[in-house]
Amino acid sequence: MSKLKFLNFVFILVCCLVYTSHCLARDYTDFEREYYIENIKKYTEEIKQNPNEALLYSARGEAYYELGAYEQAIDDFTKSIALDNNNISASSSYVYRAKAYKYIKKNDLALQDFNKAIELNKTYDGVYVARGMFYYEINEDYKAIEDFTKVIEICSNDNKDYNDYYGYQERGWVYDKIKQYDKAIEDYNKSIKLDPKNSFVYYDRGLVYNRIKQYDKAIKDFTKSIQLNPKNYGAYYERVWIYNRLEEYDKAIADFTELIRLNPNEDNLYYYRGLIYDKLNQYDKAIEDYSKSIEINPNSGLYYLQRGLIYNKLEQYNEAIQDINMSIQLDPNNYVLYMYRSSIFSSQRNYNNALEDLTKAVQLNPNNYEIYYNRGLIFQNINKLNNAITDFSIAIKLNPNYIEAYISRAIIYLQLGDISNANKDLDMVKTLNDSE
Repeated sequence: MSKLKFLNFVFILVCCLVYTSHCLARDYTDFEREYYIENIKKYTEEIKQNPNEALLYSARGEAYYELGAYEQAIDDFTKSIALDNNNISASSSYVYRAKAYKYIKKNDLALQDFNKAIELNKTYDGVYVARGMFYYEINEDYKAIEDFTKVIEICSNDNKDYNDYYGYQERGWVYDKIKQYDKAIEDYNKSIKLDPKNSFVYYDRGLVYNRIKQYDKAIKDFTKSIQLNPKNYGAYYERVWIYNRLEEYDKAIADFTELIRLNPNEDNLYYYRGLIYDKLNQYDKAIEDYSKSIEINPNSGLYYLQRGLIYNKLEQYNEAIQDINMSIQLDPNNYVLYMYRSSIFSSQRNYNNALEDLTKAVQLNPNNYEIYYNRGLIFQNINKLNNAITDFSIAIKLNPNYIEAYISRAIIYLQLGDISNANKDLDMVKTLNDSE
């Protein structure tokens, strides 16, 4: 292979493959990280022997870039550019350096480099892909559309190229982002026609159908994406929430089960499946899933809370209080947790602890009318009627349309023989009911 052909091949990889995977996290395994470190060592030794070889600096710069060492990467790409002004190799270095500048938030320098890469190689679609993705990421959406349209134009003139279907796909991303959903679907359709085995395009089109609430079409696309790539986590994740929204719970549980198989250490998946079991009154399975979430992530108060609420439904009050105690320990300033625990104490007729929790909730959120109302009910239960009237009155002041508070206060007025105030509250209840 000639040097020119080799450089062209490298440039294709740089401009096409890297940017078309923009939505994937840069999360390397230890093996991959070690690979880049070893490459840096290798190229450093080769540079000592060949200090004027531009490709070596470019190769080492790529390794630095992949490790997130952007300043070192920029230095190497700068040296590579200075040593070799060949249109293709220099364009590749400009593109990589531009990306490094973007990561360190020097977008002006990044754009200069992207423009320079295009100046050196005006007819190569990969450069426009790179700049188009840059525009996409900095929210210059219409400029991104122009670049992806240029990609499609160049590839069409070349009678189809690697980037042809990606040009449509990437332009579809932008149309989706700016909520021009019909145009996004049209581009994804063209991309699928050119590459019907690209699972990610079906996934992208499914996202649009989901946004416009065409759920059957969304499910069909996510299912096709999964068929083409059975490990497509995102497609399962999107489909499961549609099933949940449509109350097709058996299918939702099946998808969460598959997601758990793919990601057995992801605590929130057990939690979400537990919520569905809870909704279906399958409490033993829900408790099992919440317990697994806690095992994986014992620092989430939410998991203890949900399990505690199920124990409360099952009238296993001691277990319920233990779980909510843990939740409060992890999130001591969350007033809702004190309200939940107060409710359990009330179920046990442990009114002193219930009052203590609601008073703590008031301290944390003094403008929540429901807290005062609930505390008023407890005062009513223990026959502290004046305290109850005070709390119901505060609840009404905070929410003048709170019918339940008027009714509860009226009942106490009747108990106290205050017929006039009772009638006023009952008249207010009638007025509020008539206005609904």
